[in-house]
Amino acid sequence: MKKLLVATAISVAMSVTAAHAADTAVLKVQGTLTNASCTPTLSTGGIVDYGTIRLGELNATSTNQLGERDASLTITCSSPTKVGWSITDDRTDSVSPSVNVKVLGDYSYPTDGSAMGLGKTAGGVAIGNWALYVVAANVTADSEHAIPVKKSDQQPSWTNATSLPVLNAAKHTMMSVISDDATNPNPMAFTQAVYPLKTSLAIDNTTRLAITDDTQLDGQATITLKYL
Repeated sequence: MKKLLVATAISVAMSVTAAHAADTAVLKVQGTLTNASCTPTLSTGGIVDYGTIRLGELNATSTNQLGERDASLTITCSSPTKVGWSITDDRTDSVSPSVNVKVLGDYSYPTDGSAMGLGKTAGGVAIGNWALYVVAANVTADSEHAIPVKKSDQQPSWTNATSLPVLNAAKHTMMSVISDDATNPNPMAFTQAVYPLKTSLAIDNTTRLAITDDTQLDGQATITLKYL
């Protein structure tokens, strides 16, 4: 599991006095050195097990939604730190273009670069896809209820993530937290944040899969921390 160990921001600011010293300029180099570090930990050893799935009980012509499983991500920091996290699919070559995953009840998580792959059959057919979302109502920071916020490459400003707290793997969504009484969505510093998670799984119809031998599901993703 990867994490970003040190984040030091260097900003350059220039100011020019307009009144009596227009021929001078001041250049400042700023930043913060810190010993703060954070560690991500996943429940159940980072394994979400859907057990044995019997092909004979699956639909031969339609996508098979196999439901959700619980997990949790805990981020623990050595001192109060502003930190976000994102998830990257390690099996992008096996994302199925034919399988949408249902999350949050009946919301369809599409295969437009959002869903994550489950590996391939011996015949090279993508097995299906899985998705991940945060149970927004149960997120905590330093043992207090917190509100998840997110931003992405497409939406670079922090926004409230309670209505659709889904993490898009290929779209690089980052998530963090704010306090219940925060007046803006900029992340807060914390020593420990807990994100309850749910995974949702769907596999292709058995006619397309054409599986004749036992086949392992092979979904895998990497969670990365970023200091803010």
